[in-house]
Amino acid sequence: MMRGNNTFKILLILCALLVLPSPSIAQNGVHLKGKIAEFYFEHDALITDTHYKRFDKLVASLEKKRDRQSDDKRFLRTLFHKTHNKLLTRYNSLASMDETIKDGTYGCLTGTIIYALLLDHFGFDFDIIELPNHVFIKVNTNESEVYFESTMPTEGFITDPRKVRLAEASYRNIRNSSLQIVSQEGSNLTNIEDYKIIGLKELNALQHFNESVKLFKLANYEESITHAVKAFEFYPTDKNKMLMKLVINKIMNNQEIEADERERLIHVYRSHHKKDSRDRLISIQASKL
Repeated sequence: MMRGNNTFKILLILCALLVLPSPSIAQNGVHLKGKIAEFYFEHDALITDTHYKRFDKLVASLEKKRDRQSDDKRFLRTLFHKTHNKLLTRYNSLASMDETIKDGTYGCLTGTIIYALLLDHFGFDFDIIELPNHVFIKVNTNESEVYFESTMPTEGFITDPRKVRLAEASYRNIRNSSLQIVSQEGSNLTNIEDYKIIGLKELNALQHFNESVKLFKLANYEESITHAVKAFEFYPTDKNKMLMKLVINKIMNNQEIEADERERLIHVYRSHHKKDSRDRLISIQASKL
């Protein structure tokens, strides 16, 4: 009788283990969601577990696929297309991360961020490539390089480098279009690099840049300068510096903004402008040593 009871207990434990999710998958899912949350804006709506359902299912599905697929290129193809089919469903160039997670509205930046986090999660070596008006991913495998173009749902998994070069050329012909939306002064920026490898921090800065431009077009200059400053904090480029300058000029000449608020925003801008000047001076002095 005792032996029968022990057998029954063992069977119950085995069933429980089969039902419970793998601790590593559960922890990885939570970890990934924490990383995604770093790309939300302060004014975004609260994201709940319900909003993450599609993302959770995507990660779980990819985990199973990876267990069965050892070939890197085949798995990368699966990762690219499954992510588009299950998560990135509707394109909007200025989409924010909360929109991507809530309803699948994605842009070049949020799509690239999602892919970068998933590739990092599965241990792939990759580079995030920035062009003047675009970003994409180059994944380095043992056999060859693979490219992820997030804005192309059906043809964005690219294994032919010639196609990538053609795409790069087309994007280079459209320089600084976002700044030109704000002011024609943006066209004076001639020293922007054509091709640069960046990281997630810089991607976050580019998100803030886009958000600043979007709010500027809505005449919400107070929030626009907040995002312009964030973009410059994360990524102190001439383009981001120019955006701060253009927005703050609008604020200085806008009498509809309360005088105290105007002064506060000008102070925020000047503190970052001075910090940049000090950093540049230190850099110049260090180079002479």
